[in-house]
Amino acid sequence: DTPPYIDVSGLGGAPKPGHLSKDDAHRLVYTLSKGQVQWHYTFALLMLATGQRPSAVLELLWRDVNLIDGTLNFMAAVQRNPKGARMKGRPKAPLLMGPTLKEHLAGLDRTKDHHPVVSINGRKPNISAVENAMEIAGQRAGIEIKVTPHLLRHTYATLALDGGKSLLEVSRYLGHSSTAITEAVYVDHHTEQLRGVSEFGDTLIRSSPKSVS
Repeated sequence: DTPPYIDVSGLGGAPKPGHLSKDDAHRLVYTLSKGQVQWHYTFALLMLATGQRPSAVLELLWRDVNLIDGTLNFMAAVQRNPKGARMKGRPKAPLLMGPTLKEHLAGLDRTKDHHPVVSINGRKPNISAVENAMEIAGQRAGIEIKVTPHLLRHTYATLALDGGKSLLEVSRYLGHSSTAITEAVYVDHHTEQLRGVSEFGDTLIRSSPKSVS
């Protein structure tokens, strides 16, 4: 499913994050789907399908989910609590859900609109519990690198760029204030997109005559 402006100088040396391969992401999702804890699976699906920050996913309430038009409003937490919720790194417009995520959320028990989508008895899990759950799931899935919540965000961004999504598309989806931020963090990872650019250049010279008279 399709995952779907400021001048930032000095970011060229920003550390480049790791990410899962698409096969590893599929193995993680499959492992969690067979587990006994529903919120582990829901959290991973939201992270991999939207690429949002873990805090934004954990603050998403059922009232922020519109299954009719298939959107998720990650800015709603900021609007509810402008001093408590972080606006940084959140998309300004509601995000469209792909069919897999929409089907999963539609099948969950939505008893109270003020409950978090990812919840333990109506309360959002703390970040330590989430980190532990993702690390254990990664181990059970046979993934060699440590799986963390932020790794899932980086996986989304990197594979979206590798899949041909534009820097502007991915930047807006991630909620970055500038494409420069997205480029500084992820540009070294979407090598397949760069390969496409080099192949385009090759088409310009492939049939060129050896000499021009």
